[in-house]
Amino acid sequence: MEAVLVIVDQGGAVLCDMAGGDPALPRMRFDGRWPPMDSELTDRVRHELGLTTVVLEPLDFTTVVLLAADRARPVSADGFAWHGHDAVTGQSPVLDRRAARSRPPASDWFRPGWFERAESYIDGEIKAAGRVRLGPSRQIKHWSMSAVLRTPTDRGDLYLKAVLPRLAREPDITRYLASLRIAPFATITAMSPRDRWWLAEDFGAVDGWAVSKEQRRACLTQLVMVQETIHRGDELIAAVVELMKLIELADIVGPDHDFNWLPMTYGWGRRLLHAADDPNLTVNGWREQGSSAAL
Repeated sequence: MEAVLVIVDQGGAVLCDMAGGDPALPRMRFDGRWPPMDSELTDRVRHELGLTTVVLEPLDFTTVVLLAADRARPVSADGFAWHGHDAVTGQSPVLDRRAARSRPPASDWFRPGWFERAESYIDGEIKAAGRVRLGPSRQIKHWSMSAVLRTPTDRGDLYLKAVLPRLAREPDITRYLASLRIAPFATITAMSPRDRWWLAEDFGAVDGWAVSKEQRRACLTQLVMVQETIHRGDELIAAVVELMKLIELADIVGPDHDFNWLPMTYGWGRRLLHAADDPNLTVNGWREQGSSAAL
């Protein structure tokens, strides 16, 4: 899979590949179905182009805007040069639409300066807790619904998660589910409602395909326990949840944003509800008892 990289500096200039004589957006090949939209991508950029960047905004599933971290225009690899946006106009429809937008993106983490502000918040909480940071934060998830950073400390990793305004009650939901003691949940250590982000302790994230069959079976058993919360919908709604349709959330993310999974999720959820009403159908081996399913 080939990724199209839109690398911009603090002044808005775009890094262009000059190998063909004319300015062109750089491209980078990756194994797998989709290129990474996280620190794995910025690691490659640093290794191949000598630039320190952060993922700013995925524009679709293969085109991503990266922001050069240095305030001064960084020195790049041979064969590349910085040009104004006009030099690459017409090379990427999604980039042209981004340039023509009249409003900032709904997701704060798609705006320049968000990463630095999040890092400053993490530093303050680490210091307040008497911990020591062991390295820079890494971008673990960066898409239209949320952003997740992982920060190493002397007492284990911390995760910062930021969400859209309508999802800001997520830490309340997490704490409520943790109180049910059905399965382990993240321990939230700090919250900033104004920023709609919070910090949580790492509780042993493991690649499910890297463990033994016995361990994987134990993980699936735990998943079954977590799914038992589907029967507690009334309790969740009474406690913390604001009802919202997935298609409404898709509208909040923004119709001018191409990297938007919500319409697909809405369609999947609708099919799941139809399947739940059909006694002859199952979804991934599961079938809700009764006439309807709670999502």
